[in-house]
Amino acid sequence: MGLYVKNKFPLVSLVVFLLLVTSSYGRFTMKISEGDISTICSKAKNPSFCFNFFKSTPATKTLDLFGVAKFLINDASQDASVTQKQFESLAKSTIDLRSKNIYTQCLENYKNALGEFDAALKALEAKDNASLNIKVSAAMTDGDSCNSVLPSVKPSPQLLKQISDIDNLSGIVLVISNILPKN
Repeated sequence: MGLYVKNKFPLVSLVVFLLLVTSSYGRFTMKISEGDISTICSKAKNPSFCFNFFKSTPATKTLDLFGVAKFLINDASQDASVTQKQFESLAKSTIDLRSKNIYTQCLENYKNALGEFDAALKALEAKDNASLNIKVSAAMTDGDSCNSVLPSVKPSPQLLKQISDIDNLSGIVLVISNILPKN
């Protein structure tokens, strides 16, 4: 009997240790709840977009806040990559110098936004909420700078929707960055 307990003691100790460690993360590892979604969306830049996003993206319901933030950043980054390619194509295909300059400026802005999203993912992994907030805000600013000059070239509604989606996704991440557990 004593030998059995002696042999199982390291295993029991490990299980107890893992239970203590995982329970200390508590809220950070729980799946996002309807209450969380309601709180997040009520504070989002565009609550309607936010609620529709969560409703139409069931994969987010299996994630915790950290996972949802990562999902959103990846989604916004993917959209920014597509947008950048569209601006690259527009800049190459237009002959109007003014339009070409605007498309080139937007192309550079979205290249910068992609870098900011990459940095935001690193900040999220490091649980550095302040840097996460700053990087996502910077990506949003890159998009806003483009938005201010775009109306003069009358871009397609699809392109404008994509730009708006990136901004809205980023806005949700900003809300989440403010409610993620602090280090």
